[in-house]
Amino acid sequence: MKKVLLITLSWHTDHQETVFSMYEQLRQKGIQVWTLTIDNSDYPAPKTENNFFVRAPLNPGIEMQTVNAYELHKMMRIIRNIDFDVAYFESFHLWNYPIMLYCKIHKRQLAHIIHDAVIHNGDSNVKLKTMLNKSIIDFSDIVLTKSQLGAETIRRMYPKRSGKIRKVNVWRSFSGYSQPIGKTVLFFGRLNLYKGIDELYQTIKATPNVQFIVKGKPDSTAVSIVDKIRELPNVILDDRTVPYTAIDDLFKQSKCVLLPYKSATQSGVVIDAFKHSCPVVAFSVGALGEQILDGETGFLVSPGSIDGLKESIHKIFAMTEVEYTQMCKNAYDYGFDNFSAQSQVDDFIKAIGIG
Repeated sequence: MKKVLLITLSWHTDHQETVFSMYEQLRQKGIQVWTLTIDNSDYPAPKTENNFFVRAPLNPGIEMQTVNAYELHKMMRIIRNIDFDVAYFESFHLWNYPIMLYCKIHKRQLAHIIHDAVIHNGDSNVKLKTMLNKSIIDFSDIVLTKSQLGAETIRRMYPKRSGKIRKVNVWRSFSGYSQPIGKTVLFFGRLNLYKGIDELYQTIKATPNVQFIVKGKPDSTAVSIVDKIRELPNVILDDRTVPYTAIDDLFKQSKCVLLPYKSATQSGVVIDAFKHSCPVVAFSVGALGEQILDGETGFLVSPGSIDGLKESIHKIFAMTEVEYTQMCKNAYDYGFDNFSAQSQVDDFIKAIGIG
């Protein structure tokens, strides 16, 4: 059986959790597996002889630390000392490229995820990110995407590379079922224009009898709308980074999660909601229809319909205890069966060819 190295140099804890939850599942199956991750993250990573850490730049693009020769040399020394057959990259980072080049020179199989097949409108670096996506697709032996829509989009955009495109589901580490106890609506994640923060503002304003919690850092293009959201009386907005240890309680204290996204190849926030047994209300855009069962694990609404979001939120708040408990159980069960590391390990093994 082939040996695998799982890599993420992102400080975002969702990527850390993705890597370490799959690391544990592969280890339990007797597969020899290592991790290489960033040291400057608050994720409670295991510290064994198979887990390696570097102080990579927090910005995956170009910054002063990008040319940190000491840490780069340390990273490549780690790579040279691991006898892996396949390297899997869970997130983009400029420091991935030296490792990718090493894989090519030493004939190690290279599998890389593409999270956004099409860069979202409103993103400040559309042209650069599109160019980087193309370089990853050209360079990799296997390209993974975490939705069927993403896989079909990449095959259509890069037909000569279609044979290397493979779909896996988003996954997280799921513990046991625990029903949320909160009475608020949660928006969680970066405050970008493509995530529908203008629609978020309109929904909060149109639903004055419901309390909202908005947690996330604003993009530079979204500051003016974020300031408008902050002024509304029925919202608590915290634009600081949420510590990993606070995430469980954040979802537990929520009645449901709101995703008014304008576009989405896939969403990790949906999976975070399901692992916490929390229903989701979202526009039916992109691949969200693959992740949410309308009326069972939450509600899907026609894109742009503020009335639809408002009515769906009111439906959840008007449910009897029995009805709400059932929707929470549906969300957890569907999430575990389709988006847990436990349920997805075999598909991952097959996708990157280590079985």
